[in-house]
Amino acid sequence: MDTQDRVNILLVDDQPAKLLSYQAILDGLGENLITAEGGVVNTFHGDALLAFFGILPQPLSPQASAYRACRAAGAMLNVIEQINARPAAE
Repeated sequence: MDTQDRVNILLVDDQPAKLLSYQAILDGLGENLITAEGGVVNTFHGDALLAFFGILPQPLSPQASAYRACRAAGAMLNVIEQINARPAAE
């Protein structure tokens, strides 16, 4: 039986409306949230981030790596909700 490495990918891309606030998430906090779930940030490109789960630092099953990618995405969404709940600067 052939074995193949499988990986799950998380791609985060900002929308222009809150670009500066969301960019702060990508610049540091996003990477921290991803690595906390065992992911590896591969690329920062403009306002986007590409991360891999399931290959490094340790191989994971496709189910486990998908679960961790979803947890990281959920954590980033929670932070975005907190930013959106802040009163607008005057």
